[in-house]
Amino acid sequence: MNKNVLSRPVIYTVRVGDSHFTGARPSLTYCLWGLLQYTELQGVTLEEVNGWTSHAFYLNIFEDSVHIAGPTSFAGEPYIRKALSNLGYDFKMMGFTDTSQQAADQAHQMIKSSVDKGFPVVAWDLFHPEFGLIYGYDDESRMYNALDKRQEDKLSYDQLGRGETGEIYIIAAVRRNHADKQHALRSMLGTAIQHGCTSGSLSHPIGPVSQGLEAYGAWITAFEQGTLQPLFNAYNTAVYAELRMYASLFLQQLVEDPDLVQMKILLEEAAGCYGEVYRHLGRLAELFPFPEGGKPHQPEQAAEAVRLLHLAREAEFEGLGVLKQLLGRMSHSTSSEAAK
Repeated sequence: MNKNVLSRPVIYTVRVGDSHFTGARPSLTYCLWGLLQYTELQGVTLEEVNGWTSHAFYLNIFEDSVHIAGPTSFAGEPYIRKALSNLGYDFKMMGFTDTSQQAADQAHQMIKSSVDKGFPVVAWDLFHPEFGLIYGYDDESRMYNALDKRQEDKLSYDQLGRGETGEIYIIAAVRRNHADKQHALRSMLGTAIQHGCTSGSLSHPIGPVSQGLEAYGAWITAFEQGTLQPLFNAYNTAVYAELRMYASLFLQQLVEDPDLVQMKILLEEAAGCYGEVYRHLGRLAELFPFPEGGKPHQPEQAAEAVRLLHLAREAEFEGLGVLKQLLGRMSHSTSSEAAK
């Protein structure tokens, strides 16, 4: 019988109203940020975590309902492992697995191994269908020390994967990979562009999902047809506004990087574009506050929402164009270096 409990993670400390923390905050990258505070990357910022993983640039909208699961669906994307490696760590993942004894045993071993190394694990649907952290275990009582957006408490081993969604999802840090900044930036840009320019709907058990630029069209249609659910819409709006804020801040941070001085003008332009996206989505978040939801079915508010989403899409289109120029510039520089 073993027991190990790490210090409490520095996340989810502010709770208001129904116990949601202030703002919607994308829980996956927020928890990754919390995990990295236990490593030598302790000084990493939220904008860096959201930026390097490309999370700051993604947009998944469930068609018709604008379902609340849109923002968390990023965790199931096929490029998630590569995106996370840009943070400077290789991660072991167990992604959205249906509960079985074998899966539960595997997850438990991942959790114990990580905690024994001094790292908590990011886990899904502990007390609420969002991401949280497990930072301790006790084999005798068969309890985890855990916290998420809704609650901080002990969690029974048997309860893992038996929350509202009935799924297990674990992310554990494995080893430092010392990712090269230039390589990480090319990877981040490639993922952001790939996602932003995705066409067609993604199949999901809840329903079809539009991604990137096309997601704006699905969102606009949901407003025009009155098919969205107010709470769902408010959550999506709050999270994506926050993500575009991180995108702009991250790009602005890169502007000051002396190793990227040759791309300074393009980085400033890209930061401006995503700042514009944030401005329009931020206004949308004011119209439809989370968790109250506002009145998205009221004709005047729906019309204003459609106008803001059109403006956000235009700014995002311009931003993706600049990201493509940045990636092209980096690829050209790499080719030139290789030819020498």
